[in-house]
Amino acid sequence: MTTSSDTTSGLREELGGDASHLGQTLKGRATQEAETGKNAALGIAGSASGALGKAADDLRDNPDAPEWMAKGLQQVAQQIDRLSGELQGKSIEDMTRDVSRLARQNPGTFLAAAAAAGFAAARLLRAGADHKKHAQDGDTQSQTVSQAQAYTGEAPVWPADENIMPTDTGTGVMPAYGAEGGTIR
Repeated sequence: MTTSSDTTSGLREELGGDASHLGQTLKGRATQEAETGKNAALGIAGSASGALGKAADDLRDNPDAPEWMAKGLQQVAQQIDRLSGELQGKSIEDMTRDVSRLARQNPGTFLAAAAAAGFAAARLLRAGADHKKHAQDGDTQSQTVSQAQAYTGEAPVWPADENIMPTDTGTGVMPAYGAEGGTIR
């Protein structure tokens, strides 16, 4: 006959094993995602380095461009190449250890770098969200005007100057004036 303590003990061991297995699975998945992100970032870094190197070469070919600007771009390209080369050979675990070591040895530098990275990430995310919002607002406004026109059967309302007629009356949002695309009667 099994007692409740035996059942509880067995259940506890089974749950512990499941939790351990889940933790290992999550850790493996996180490592895999981080490795994918690292490879993508290295690809972007290589592209950026190449673009900066080409820009530096173009500046050197331009007699009006200052030499210090070309040298600066070339140095940045070389630093990006050096850093990406160092990261290429490191595993995610190695990189995590390096970051932990930096945080312990130079906490002020680490906090400043983390704050700068957070600020940059927030600006990028906000810019993307603003761009998406403006794109959606434009679509919504265009749809609303078109729906109102379809319902009332009226033409869009344009500025009081009757000499200006937009070429695209289908959108009903922004009139095009003169040389910008509208026709003047």
